[in-house]
Amino acid sequence: MKRHSLSQREKRQIYRILSRIYVLFNEGRWRIRYDVIRGNYGLCEKEGVSPTSTGFVDEDQRVIWVDYRENILETIIHECLHVIYPDRSEKEILELERFVLHNISRIQAVRLMRHTGHFLI
Repeated sequence: MKRHSLSQREKRQIYRILSRIYVLFNEGRWRIRYDVIRGNYGLCEKEGVSPTSTGFVDEDQRVIWVDYRENILETIIHECLHVIYPDRSEKEILELERFVLHNISRIQAVRLMRHTGHFLI
């Protein structure tokens, strides 16, 4: 799939989103936990999420749960967007997630994965 050139506005939007994700971890004290989520009926029932989920947010503990067997980068971005934009619908979050995933550079993706790796529990 050929990527189109991003406008300056789109570049700023990606930069702002990634910056806000970094702030979640650096200043907001959020952490990431890798675990088996999809199909883990006990955990999903306890946390009140669908057993088809690949991630979810525990706001009380400030933990983003990610199923390590699934697309980690996609899930991290998706769940961080839920934290950043709590009033947006799932459809809006999915659209924003796709926009970010299709338009971040390789180096931005690598930096995000490295950075969030420091906050694993």
